[in-house]
Amino acid sequence: MAAETLRIATYNTDLDRTGPGILVRDLADPDDSRIAALIRVLTVLDADVLLLTSVDYDHDLVALTLLADRLESAGLRYEHRFAARPNTGRQTGLDLDGNGRIGDPRDAQGFGLFSGQGAWPSCRVCRSTGKASAISRPFCGATCRRP
Repeated sequence: MAAETLRIATYNTDLDRTGPGILVRDLADPDDSRIAALIRVLTVLDADVLLLTSVDYDHDLVALTLLADRLESAGLRYEHRFAARPNTGRQTGLDLDGNGRIGDPRDAQGFGLFSGQGAWPSCRVCRSTGKASAISRPFCGATCRRP
C-alpha cells in the first residue's frame, strides 16, 4: 500500500488590521484585490492542514468564516476551523514600556492595537475519500478545548 501525502502549510496572510471589524469589512468586499490575491495563493498551496498567521481574531470567528467561504468559492474547502483568542492587545493595566501611559499596544500581554490583532487560526480538511484521507482521519472530529 502506498503512503498518502499530507500537505501542511503555514502562511502569513498579512490580514491584521488597525482596528476590530476592519478585516471583516475587507473580507466581505469581493473587489478587494489583496484578499483576491491571497485566495489565489492559498488555492495553489492546496494544503490539507493550513495554519494562517496575522489574521485578526473575533469572538464569533466571523473573519475566519468569511475567509473560509471565499476559499470554498475558489474550490478549496476547509471543513474544520479553529481559532483561539490570542494575547495580542490584551491589556495588562500596567505601563510595561515605561512611557508614562497605560493602554498602549506595548502595554498589552502581546503587542496589539486591539485584542485579537494578528491571531493564528488553523484550518484542516477531513475527507472520507481523496488525498490525505487515511492520514487526516485521526484528526477528524477532534475537538480543541478553549482555555
